[in-house]
Amino acid sequence: MKTKKVLKYITIFSLIILITPLVLYFYKFNEGLSSNDQAWSSFGSYFGGVSAALFSFASFISVLYGLIRNEDIRISENEEKHLLTLIDLLGRHKSFIHCRTAEEDLYSSQVVERYNNMLFNISIIDKNVMSSIIPPYIQLDSSVNVYCNLIIYIFEYIFKTSNVQKYMDLFLSQLSESDRTCVVAKKISFFEDQKGFMEKLMSEKQFITLKNMKT
Repeated sequence: MKTKKVLKYITIFSLIILITPLVLYFYKFNEGLSSNDQAWSSFGSYFGGVSAALFSFASFISVLYGLIRNEDIRISENEEKHLLTLIDLLGRHKSFIHCRTAEEDLYSSQVVERYNNMLFNISIIDKNVMSSIIPPYIQLDSSVNVYCNLIIYIFEYIFKTSNVQKYMDLFLSQLSESDRTCVVAKKISFFEDQKGFMEKLMSEKQFITLKNMKT
């Protein structure tokens, strides 16, 4: 991004140099065009020499900008490809999550949802019945821990990409409400350092779908 700004400033500076001789000429002959052939000859030689050099320089800048633009596109495509791979791996990992409780075996989304319900129950139950809740809670906590760590890893990766907003919307469109609740509850310390991000994560805003992002 810094390179683009440098190129922009160079282009503006070049245009200023190109326009300056015209401004100086009309300032010198403010009563009209000159009838002095020598003055025209001198001006033409100067302007032609300056403009030719600047046009050559502009062509070089154009080629350089095109190369940088192609590099940006390549980086963006690689970032998106890597992110889609991470999302796919996250989905595969979630499909293998398993937790066995006293009542039943839980799989995939059931584990995440039961973990969220367990947190809610612990927050409202009486301390006298806490001991009956803790064992299954520990099992659920262990089951979702790796899953939440993977989500945090993807968040950290997105923060390092060239287009955080685009890739964050893409990733959040793949996270269910239960996934968002789970990762916020499990990794609250991570979100404390990201001002406003937790509100965005838990908002009801409808994010762009994966299909729309790829078209």
